[in-house]
Amino acid sequence: MGNTVTGSIVTYNNMSTIKKTLETLFDETDDVDFKLYVVDNGSVDGTPEFIEENYPNVTVIRSEKNVGFGAGHNIVIKNLDSRYHAIINPDIVLKENAIKKMAQYMDENPQIGLLSPRICFPDGRDQIL
Repeated sequence: MGNTVTGSIVTYNNMSTIKKTLETLFDETDDVDFKLYVVDNGSVDGTPEFIEENYPNVTVIRSEKNVGFGAGHNIVIKNLDSRYHAIINPDIVLKENAIKKMAQYMDENPQIGLLSPRICFPDGRDQIL
C-alpha cells in the first residue's frame, strides 16, 4: 500500500490562488502520510513551473490541452494505491486538520464510501449549493 492519503488538484491558469492552497494544504497535512498530484491542463500563466520550483514533493502532470476537471482527476485516480484520495479544488484554504480528521473518520466508519468536508465562504458562512 502506498500513502494513506493522496490528493489531486486540477489546474488551469490558477496562479492567483494556487500558492495559498498549497501552503495551507501542506501546513494542514504535515502529520499525515500524504502525497499530492497536480494535473495542469495547459496553463500559460506559470502555474506548473511555480509548483515544480517551489514544491518539489508535488508530482506535476502536464496535459497538453485542457481535458477538464473530471478527466484531469481521472488521470491520477487510475494509478493510485492509497487508502484514501481527496479531490481538491485549486482555490481552497484548509483548516482544522480536515484531511487527517476525514481519514480518521473513514477508518472508524468503514461502511462510509465517500466523505465531504464542511465547505464555507471566506467569512465562515456555510457554502451550500
